[in-house]
Amino acid sequence: MTDRKGNKKTNSGIDKGKTNQEPESGVKRRSFLQSMAAATAAGSFLAYPTLSSGNSRPFTQGDVEHILPSVTHERMLIKVSFTNSRPDSPKLNVSGQLVEGVATDLDRKFFTFDVAGLRPNTRYSLQLWDSNGENVTSPWPLRTFPDPDSHPTKFRLACVSCPGGVDEFIVPYPVLPKATPQFQTLAFRQEVFQQVLASNPDAMLVNGDHIYWDRDTRTISGQFQGASMAAAQILGDTPFVDTDPVEGNENNEIAVKKAFGPQIADLYGVEFRSCPVFFVQDDHDYTENDEAKEKPVSVQTFPPNDFMRDVSRFTQKLYYPELFAPPGLEPGFASDLGNGLSKSYGELRYGQLVEGLIYDWMANWRDYDGRASGDEPDGMPDNDAKFIPQDIEDWLIERTTQSTTKHSFHAPSTPVLWSAGKWAEPYPDVLVDGKLSIETPKPFWPPGWNLQQDRLLTAGSSREDRTPLWLCGDIHASGIGKILRSNDNDYSNNPIISVLPGTAGTGPLLFASFFRGVGPAPSVTVEADEVVPPKEQNGYTMIDFTRNQIRVTQYLTQTLGDIDSLSFFAREKYR
Repeated sequence: MTDRKGNKKTNSGIDKGKTNQEPESGVKRRSFLQSMAAATAAGSFLAYPTLSSGNSRPFTQGDVEHILPSVTHERMLIKVSFTNSRPDSPKLNVSGQLVEGVATDLDRKFFTFDVAGLRPNTRYSLQLWDSNGENVTSPWPLRTFPDPDSHPTKFRLACVSCPGGVDEFIVPYPVLPKATPQFQTLAFRQEVFQQVLASNPDAMLVNGDHIYWDRDTRTISGQFQGASMAAAQILGDTPFVDTDPVEGNENNEIAVKKAFGPQIADLYGVEFRSCPVFFVQDDHDYTENDEAKEKPVSVQTFPPNDFMRDVSRFTQKLYYPELFAPPGLEPGFASDLGNGLSKSYGELRYGQLVEGLIYDWMANWRDYDGRASGDEPDGMPDNDAKFIPQDIEDWLIERTTQSTTKHSFHAPSTPVLWSAGKWAEPYPDVLVDGKLSIETPKPFWPPGWNLQQDRLLTAGSSREDRTPLWLCGDIHASGIGKILRSNDNDYSNNPIISVLPGTAGTGPLLFASFFRGVGPAPSVTVEADEVVPPKEQNGYTMIDFTRNQIRVTQYLTQTLGDIDSLSFFAREKYR
């Protein structure tokens, strides 16, 4: 199997010509083995069945480029791409049930398999067939989640953010003393995910920035990404045409595959075929960095325009599963894709143990006046501006306060507790002389964004029978903190636990301390305890839920860009 440049694809040293070995049950790297041994001594969850349990034979992938599944207790949604076109739809054999794939691109290389009516907590055997019933792949296992009314005893969730990146994107000399890559290499990111899989998660949450291809030439990131010479060389004679639709437009569909295929299909390959994934979109998934300023040139990159919405939706449609929309989610958003799926808002439900609420803050802004002063036309503060529509906020608050599960978490695409002084975050902080401040107004920032987040945090803290847990996106760092107060809202009786899960792909130039001159810091609007202060290295987080505890364990590189230094970093426990 080759990548889009004609090179033979490898993933963590595994030859992917005709076979792809199952991930090892242990981690190959010595430092990681040592850290896991330490975790065992500390009582960590190492008794989970390995991903390869009962599936140790080599996996034959044929001409399959990538497989990314997601599941509920009764449904599987699986994205698959092939090297070769399929004029007739392939089929997925699910323990004897045949499901025909639905093509999602003009070339008929990308297919979605939607499998309904399954039994809860059941291990199914899956195999891809061509239209004539010939095997394309060997079988692999995938398990549905437990019934919502059942009582599982444990759930392990892997969390990571910002895994996208293009190897060719550099900041050239003489802008810097030497040409410097913006991202960790594809091989590095693949190694990170191999170690994630070696911890045998039951699912993985990937929070935002699955691709990087900023396009606005007025921004620095646009100049060195989507508007760069490297981007032009990658796209060749099929550059993006933002006056045309994306889906159904031959040129734009090809551009999406050239630009984003290496960042998603090549990154994940078929390694996650047995691990359900839940992807949240953020600003870069719309092909822009969130930026707004008045000088030296006026820039405001969000809310997304039609092209940005189209390209983010088409990327999702091709590469990774949509979110599952539970019955309580407002129909206008739950059914926009049909059949209980949603682009931007959804749920992860694992019996009566865990309910996760997942939402993209960039997709559907409401009541935002977009004035540089942050005011409404009458001069009053724009307090009714919202990152998410009111009916989605109502749904989130209802589930947070009324859910019967033992644990609950929120997974917004923006940071909670910390700020880097960016524009489209819930906090008013701006950078003044290298420090966060709220004395200077943030251009184009409405107070309503902060008020909406406080309403969600207040709902979380009100449930004193469980820990209010937020798994955040956007900030390129690993860290754990407690919010004791936000503005006039006192959470000290049940503090909000905020987790920065770690970034798989960020290179040295994209960490906030370099790009913005200051690392992540608590917003001036909150009183917080940085239990594990943010650290700008590459890594990921494992969260173990049991009936009595939430255990947050973080792994981090000790030397930036050195995969051999990826090891245990910190652990915190909550009831």
